[in-house]
Amino acid sequence: DHSRGTFGLPGLGQGEAKLEDAVLDRAMQALLQGRELINWWGVAAPKLYPLKTDTDGNCLLHALSLALAGFHDRELVLRSALHHTMLGVSGQVFRQRWQGQMDMQNRSEGFILEGHQWDREWEALENRAKQNNRSLEDVHVLVLAHVLARPIIIYASKVLEGVAGDAVAPVQFGGIYLPLDLPSEACFKDPLLLAYLNGHFVPLITEEKTQMGGGWNGPERPRECVPVVWQNGEEFAVRFHNVDVDPPAGECMRKYLDIVSQTFPEGARAHTQTHRHGRTHACALTHAHAHAGAVRVARVQLDGGLLRIVSPPHSQAQILKSALYRAIM
Repeated sequence: DHSRGTFGLPGLGQGEAKLEDAVLDRAMQALLQGRELINWWGVAAPKLYPLKTDTDGNCLLHALSLALAGFHDRELVLRSALHHTMLGVSGQVFRQRWQGQMDMQNRSEGFILEGHQWDREWEALENRAKQNNRSLEDVHVLVLAHVLARPIIIYASKVLEGVAGDAVAPVQFGGIYLPLDLPSEACFKDPLLLAYLNGHFVPLITEEKTQMGGGWNGPERPRECVPVVWQNGEEFAVRFHNVDVDPPAGECMRKYLDIVSQTFPEGARAHTQTHRHGRTHACALTHAHAHAGAVRVARVQLDGGLLRIVSPPHSQAQILKSALYRAIM
């Protein structure tokens, strides 16, 4: 029995103003909705709410910890697990995916790195992973998807904005991060949902629904769909997908996520409920949600060119810290 934790809050949008003001990031929600990154789908899919997340350079790790268990990763356990997984032979699996993607991008811009330059770049990424208060990059998200044996979906702006709201630099975080180098049967298909805007990560949660007269249990818990397309209909990219070695991206999505088709209102906008036409797009199914404390993690190592889980998750794990310490021991 696998540990399948996702944090949710009951009663969102039902008048619990003090609770909501204490935990929800209202300003971030307004920004995300204003840029049509979330909730543009109106009532066609569940509303997503960002949680308040510390801006101390560890926000990616805090956001994942909040999404999993409802509290910040104050002791930097996820950072330790991230750094450990990037080292040694196993880390070369992630380096190959990262280097292949970066080399393609570099060549399109007219320059090529030598072997020693790639070594320095990867060493810098390893060092960044272990340093407290250091912001992380997209390849770190890929590694964390493997540490947690679980997909991560990031709703993100495609540009970093300046003080005046002008585009300063491209942003590469948005999309779907799959644990492609783990066997799909060893992974949990419910994705963790994050948003990224102007250098800050926050977790996205939906309202935790309850059954009339009691809670939902096991497979009876309802599942909801979350869009994996942008508002203009463009599908989310599978990040670090390698067309030379991986199955087609759509097949990978169906392998690591439960994907269904959902019709969204044409020209949908947040807070709008009536529309004339519809479009059918892909959605990922997720439970609406388990209580805090059940966390799925795994230790991975290289075996015959592929990663495999060598210490499976323990359903008895009650908090993030104890589960992740088992993962990195």
